[in-house]
Amino acid sequence: GNSGMKYLAQTIIVFVCLFGGVLPPVKACMGEIFPSEALVSAIIAVESSGRAKAVSSAGCRGLTQLSKLAWNEVMNIPYLPNVYNAELNKTACRHYLFRLKNHYLKDRYTLERLLVSWNGGISLLRAVNYDCSKMPRESKEFVHRVMERAGAM
Repeated sequence: GNSGMKYLAQTIIVFVCLFGGVLPPVKACMGEIFPSEALVSAIIAVESSGRAKAVSSAGCRGLTQLSKLAWNEVMNIPYLPNVYNAELNKTACRHYLFRLKNHYLKDRYTLERLLVSWNGGISLLRAVNYDCSKMPRESKEFVHRVMERAGAM
């Protein structure tokens, strides 16, 4: 019936988002998937408390509180209304974390830098020469809360 077609349509949308010109998360040398489900779940818990329709004062939206800028960098479909779809939002989160790690941070990658740039922006982290201690207090607290929630991985 209709539910089968709806599921098929959602599956196709997720497939297109995953493989439509965006690098999917890949296995690291140790055989672990990055980003881990624990990390994504911790970001969701801290960012929106699991509310798919959450909107921040800065205009970030959805489960993982993605900005339009971050979304557009990794997704080939419009920000609105798609950012409110839980699966698409998590997909965009995974892709943006992967991009932060492997495109922006590269050899400067640490989990702390990844999370502080997720919250405070990669441009600001660069401006403070990748020194997390010089990032805004909100960003440093975000790092602590996510790492605590995710079991410091």
